[in-house]
Amino acid sequence: MESPSEDEEWVDTFIAHNAVALAESHKVLTDALKAFNVPVVHAIAGMFVWIDLSGWLKAPTWEEERRLWTAATEDPRCKLVMTPGRDCKCKTPGCFRLCFAAVPPKTLEVAAARLKALLEAYE
Repeated sequence: MESPSEDEEWVDTFIAHNAVALAESHKVLTDALKAFNVPVVHAIAGMFVWIDLSGWLKAPTWEEERRLWTAATEDPRCKLVMTPGRDCKCKTPGCFRLCFAAVPPKTLEVAAARLKALLEAYE
């Protein structure tokens, strides 16, 4: 049996390190969101987290989802990039997809705090 090449060893090390980093980022983000009662869909793998902001919508409509999304992306207090559920074929308004991959844990904490501030002031 051949021994693994340097490339294979590097890939194996990278995959193991990346899995740990993704798990840490997922935990930091979901813990921060749960701390202010944002429902989060638990993920076992991946680089996105689903959050349910339907409780902050003024009405259960796609237009209201778009209004909240616009506020999150354009309000200077937030400036958070997230994908509306409708764009991801979600069946009900108010869910959003956040990417946590390749984002330092401290930045995820800041993002969650910005979202919290936006939701507290959302009208």
